[in-house]
Amino acid sequence: MNKIKKYYPIISILLSILLISIALEIVLRIIGYSPASVNPLSAFHEYDSKLGHKGKKLFVGQWKRPEFDVIIAHDSDGFRRQEFQKQASDCQHNVFVFGDSFTWGWGVNQGDVFTDRMNRIMPAYCIYNYGINDTGTVVQYVLFDTEVKKKIKPGDTVVVMFFKNDFDDNTSGKKLHAEIVNNRVLTKNSRKPFNSRAFGAIKENSYFINFVDFKINWLKLVNSRKKEMEQAKLLTSLGEMDSRYIITKHFLKSFRETCADLNANLMVVYIPGQAELLESENIDQNNVENERSYRAALFDIAKSLDIEVIDLLPAFLKYKNNNRNVPLTFVVDNHWNPTGHDLVSQIIADHIIKKSLSPLP
Repeated sequence: MNKIKKYYPIISILLSILLISIALEIVLRIIGYSPASVNPLSAFHEYDSKLGHKGKKLFVGQWKRPEFDVIIAHDSDGFRRQEFQKQASDCQHNVFVFGDSFTWGWGVNQGDVFTDRMNRIMPAYCIYNYGINDTGTVVQYVLFDTEVKKKIKPGDTVVVMFFKNDFDDNTSGKKLHAEIVNNRVLTKNSRKPFNSRAFGAIKENSYFINFVDFKINWLKLVNSRKKEMEQAKLLTSLGEMDSRYIITKHFLKSFRETCADLNANLMVVYIPGQAELLESENIDQNNVENERSYRAALFDIAKSLDIEVIDLLPAFLKYKNNNRNVPLTFVVDNHWNPTGHDLVSQIIADHIIKKSLSPLP
């Protein structure tokens, strides 16, 4: 009995915590709290043995940050659900779009992603979105090679959206990446499973746990933003001997060769950074120089491989000049806002349609 009494304080504390948690759970449900997430990678994605990670299948959730509050939905394959997708039989051609968070649709609601908009303005085309957050060309080619190329028909178009961080993503040991071993480029998957299924289930079903997790991640986000602004460093230029350059070139070449075998068109779309657009919260000269280095490296690779590149920057700057410098990105979250997505859809759609109408050489 004395031993039991010894643990009374601990038991009392645990019971109090439990009762308070239950009470708060009830209160949050009564007042209409809407469960939301701050970090899309851990909340909306799951471990994938082949790709490192992939979107949760048939997932629907709320994503909330200082600059937006949106609903995200995935289809039965774990990719961003397309709200205006047509029947395959109604399409003369298909467009398969690969990329990272820009393609997935960071910060924009269902139906506002540029691929959705392309489906609306290109009646003869079916547009498919294969964007996966936090990936580079390595992951995108593996996805293309293992899951998508079997769906491609002659005359279809493959679009690879390329952002500056793809160079680093392609060599990052924290995810599916590539390394140079004995002069060979080899893929390696270092991604570990995300949060346990048990915790994930609890977080999805408990308003209280979701609320606590949301607040903790919100504070982490604010702190990480501050560190990012303080740690902008000048990078060395990406030369031909840089592993990031070599690996990126290897996988873009693989895209080109596979598309040629399939008689499909390949185009790379270059995504300008905020420094180039003059939309960054704090424009640091190091960031400007870094973006120039990334840009030069990508265009050098594309030229050497004879790959067509659509440069979004000129059209972006022209649009801003004609529209009183209206922003195309979220200031803090860096990605395109709905206006940016609308403009991108028009640029890519116009290019694909004009290319299809051009006479063969």
